[in-house]
Amino acid sequence: MHRFDPDEFLEVAEHLVSRQSEGSMRSAASRAYYGVFILARELAVIGDKGSEVHLRTQHHYEQAGERLIAEGLEYLRRRRNVADYLTERIFSQQDSRDVLKRSRHVRAALRIFAGRRKYAHAAGG
Repeated sequence: MHRFDPDEFLEVAEHLVSRQSEGSMRSAASRAYYGVFILARELAVIGDKGSEVHLRTQHHYEQAGERLIAEGLEYLRRRRNVADYLTERIFSQQDSRDVLKRSRHVRAALRIFAGRRKYAHAAGG
């Protein structure tokens, strides 16, 4: 069975940031968010695919005491919404770079979270 690796969305975002068009900048922000969000949702074992899944995923990490992850998801989603819906506002290359940088930080925090959870499970916790 094939499983898509959400890191591919981050690779696409990296490529798009190097382009000069505003559409590329907006798309980079969107892909960067989804690359992190999908990983976060999978680690939280949330199978829901409805519109509330974004908030459910963020709340999962808030309740787990993972503030950096929860706040990062909130920030990235807000920026993705600006990129996707506020077409009267310029979305610059710097905006996209900021989103990509934050997505890398959240992805790293998610990997640490997953490692701690795996360790606790292996240790019988």
